[in-house]
Amino acid sequence: MRAYKQILTREQKQARILLFLIGLFSLTQIRIGGYIGISEFALLLSTPFILSKSLSTFRRDGTQTILLLGFLWFLGAVFADMRNGSPFESYIRGWAVPVCVTSGILIIYPLLKKYPHGLAWFILGVFLSSILSIFVFQPGTSVGRAAVQSGAISAAESIMDYKLFWINRIGQLITLPIKGWYLSVPYIYSIIGTLGMSIFALLEGGRSAFAVYAGSAFILLLGGKNQSRMSNIRKQFPIIVMLIIGIAFAMRGIYRYAAERGIMGETEKIKYEEQTLGGKGGFMQMLRSGRGAFFIAADVALKHPIVGMGSHAIDRHGYVLQYVRKYGSDQSLKLVLDEIALTGGCVISGHSHIICFWLWHGIFGLIFWIYVLYQLTATFFTRLHVVPEFFGYFALTLPTYFWDIFFSPFGNRLNFCMLVCVCLLVRHIADESRKGYYIGRGR
Repeated sequence: MRAYKQILTREQKQARILLFLIGLFSLTQIRIGGYIGISEFALLLSTPFILSKSLSTFRRDGTQTILLLGFLWFLGAVFADMRNGSPFESYIRGWAVPVCVTSGILIIYPLLKKYPHGLAWFILGVFLSSILSIFVFQPGTSVGRAAVQSGAISAAESIMDYKLFWINRIGQLITLPIKGWYLSVPYIYSIIGTLGMSIFALLEGGRSAFAVYAGSAFILLLGGKNQSRMSNIRKQFPIIVMLIIGIAFAMRGIYRYAAERGIMGETEKIKYEEQTLGGKGGFMQMLRSGRGAFFIAADVALKHPIVGMGSHAIDRHGYVLQYVRKYGSDQSLKLVLDEIALTGGCVISGHSHIICFWLWHGIFGLIFWIYVLYQLTATFFTRLHVVPEFFGYFALTLPTYFWDIFFSPFGNRLNFCMLVCVCLLVRHIADESRKGYYIGRGR
């Protein structure tokens, strides 16, 4: 029987501090050629010094596959960009993704294994980083906006102007104790807080956030605080799938009702009418219009499945224009035509983790994300109960990433690295099959 004592060892204390600092500087960025997270830059510099020791940890635990696939993804990125003649700025930014992800996993996993409760301190650091990055070390996506560069608005105003700003920040605050200290938080708080965020997201026009929070509340309701209830989730797979489908239809109906009656505001009502052709187009029309970047990129990736089109791929063949003319709104069509007139082509954004990197970096980009999706799915259906204190984290994080992997652009790389590491650690613990394995409450 292995137990973590209340009194932490020196290594555990160091791991806790390092995980907190990685989270604290995860969203703050500095410019070194392009913009990069301060934590990511520090991890990259540290990698050569801890590479050998970290690799031995992965080999012992049988978790080295993710590192191999990350390396192959990087090679695929290099080959795709060289083959397609991508410009320097594009391929440097493109190569940074597999490099930073692999480096992050390489360093975070051994730290988390030394002190699993460090997850809570990492999450706390990320929340503080989300506040810090509003005012200093702002992300390049905000600093680089034309309005900021011209002096019309400040970088802080640019960040706070984002539609989902309040949903993200308030959501991080409310869910912080659920993710980090689940067994210590009143059960009723976990349910009401998550459901409250779902309603708030709906009123603020965050459609995906509304559905994801509702799904998380459902998982928390099923699992409770008891390990046996958590383990029953895997035994009720068919029932859960049917309930999820039912909830999805219910969410669709609630959103339609709220949008048509202007409960979410006039902007969302107009957006809904445009994306559903006045309410007549149905769910698939809304999905194709609202998540058009996914379908465009998937279509192009199928035409270039092995090598890909290179980082930040440019559409020179009219794929985007053809799609937007068929499914997009008049405003979307105007934006595409303006971009073509200005640059001669459109960037195929992907707006999806898995499709974007398949499109950019070819087959190895796709394989990496399929493996990640497999690990997340296996965790959700078979390992949620293994470490009960992680249940709240998984309940709130996995539904988000199931959506994001298909329908959102890739960001917050270190958050992703942490999720992968937690899944790998839980898999390792499950594989050990040690009865009575317990993670203590020393924090």
